[in-house]
Formats: sequence, C-alpha cells, structure tokens
Amino acid sequence: MSSGTMKDALTGENGALLALAGEDRDIAAALEQFGPPPDRTLEPGFATLARIIIGQQISTKAAASVWARMVESGLDHSSNAANAGEGAFRDAGLSARKAEYVKGLA
Repeated sequence: MSSGTMKDALTGENGALLALAGEDRDIAAALEQFGPPPDRTLEPGFATLARIIIGQQISTKAAASVWARMVESGLDHSSNAANAGEGAFRDAGLSARKAEYVKGLA
C-alpha cells in the first residue's frame, strides 16, 4: 500500500481514523493536536515478511542486529535464503525454528 493510499485509508473522506474520531472525543482531540500517525507501511515481499518473523518475541534492538547480519550474509533475498543451510541462519542469529520459517517462506 503506498503512502497516499494509507493516508486516504486513515484520514481520507471515508478514512478509518476520521470515523473513529467521530465516535471518540479523545481520538478527535489527539488527531487535531498531533495529526495522523506516521505511515509505517513496509514494502511487500520476502524481506518484509522475513523481518517480521525475525522480530517476533525479541527486542527491537536484537531484531535489528539479526536483520543486519541477514543482510550482510545476503539472506535478505529469497533466492539466497532458499538455498542456504541451517548454519548460515544460525550464524545470522536465527533460532532453528525461525530459520525454518524464513527458509520455508523463501
């Protein structure tokens, strides 16, 4: 979803956030004072899904470190991840289960 589309979905004429603001004064006040939240939409594809898997049940800092090692190893590309052995994923910091999921996703 592009940022224009996300913005429309939140605050466009029929946007969800505006609908909520119409039902809840606190949301309306926050929206008026701070504006809509920033768009955190990520590009669709293997890398985004792999990052989500990696980030489950670990800190944001740890997930960023593991992802950096995945990128260094080239495991952020589905073709490389599909052909990688378990050791490559472990070297990047993934548990056996997360490595299985990422490899299956690839």
